[in-house]
Parts: sequence; C-alpha cells; structure tokens
Amino acid sequence: MQICLLEPQVRTPILGIEAVTFWHVLGENGFVGALVAAGRLLREH
Repeated sequence: MQICLLEPQVRTPILGIEAVTFWHVLGENGFVGALVAAGRLLREH
C-alpha cells in the first residue's frame, strides 16, 4: 500500500528515514515546492 493512501486511514504522517532525509536535503538547498505524489511530509511541508 502506498503511504499517501495509508496516512489518511491512520490519521498521522508516516515518516520513513529516507523521506525525512530527502525532505531535509531539499530544504537545505532552497527547494520550496511540493511533491504531489509523495507522502504528507513532502506534499504539505
């Protein structure tokens, strides 16, 4: 099951270490866009 489909069911973000690291690297390098097909962290923050 994809994270973007599971998160609404459990009502909390599911944070894998790879996604968190990727999100951090993007932010540190000035990326401010959203990744639509990703989990909640990358889609909303």
